[in-house]
Amino acid sequence: FSFENAQLQTVASFCDGEKLVVDYVDYNFQLVTRLNLPMKYSQEQQCRNSLDRIKDTLSKHGVNTLIATCEKSVTFPMKEIFTPTIDVSRHYSIEIKSILGKRLSRDETCSIDAVSIQRALESVDVELGEAGCSEYGNHSYEYILYVKKSKTPFIQTFKGGVYSSESACQEQLEKAVDAIESMGKTTIYKYCTNSGASSVPVIYYAR
Repeated sequence: FSFENAQLQTVASFCDGEKLVVDYVDYNFQLVTRLNLPMKYSQEQQCRNSLDRIKDTLSKHGVNTLIATCEKSVTFPMKEIFTPTIDVSRHYSIEIKSILGKRLSRDETCSIDAVSIQRALESVDVELGEAGCSEYGNHSYEYILYVKKSKTPFIQTFKGGVYSSESACQEQLEKAVDAIESMGKTTIYKYCTNSGASSVPVIYYAR
């Protein structure tokens, strides 16, 4: 781990069972937190590649990665899952947020438009850290990780009514996007939920 690079003075470090415990002194009043990341991977290398991309993005904003690892777990029936885990130190004005988005159907491939999402985020001075698809529980989901500062707009969520078909939901989704953007807001990410007999329009937007 790299506590010294973050100007944290390590006092002691030891293992307590399977947990690593680190005692340190912080002279710069930083926030030390573990990121709540929504992604999971079936292969360890995929997880490590994701870690590297996230660390690169965080370093651009002065966020120090203290510990970064891929935690392995086994789910039924004997399936290995790798979860990226990152502990960071950061200034209180910097926030790292995530969105767990659309649930994919069994035969649906990942088609999240990372380029459009990045363009929309940058227009409100927020940076995209990662966008893609990963397993979460028994399903695969789209996800977004982004970095914002306290002076940049908050990203809000709109959820519409329940529709009996995805086509009806998509029609209302576009109408809702038009209404939101007519008020001078920026659409970041949009989709219709896929939960069998019903579908709900969901929009993430910035004020």
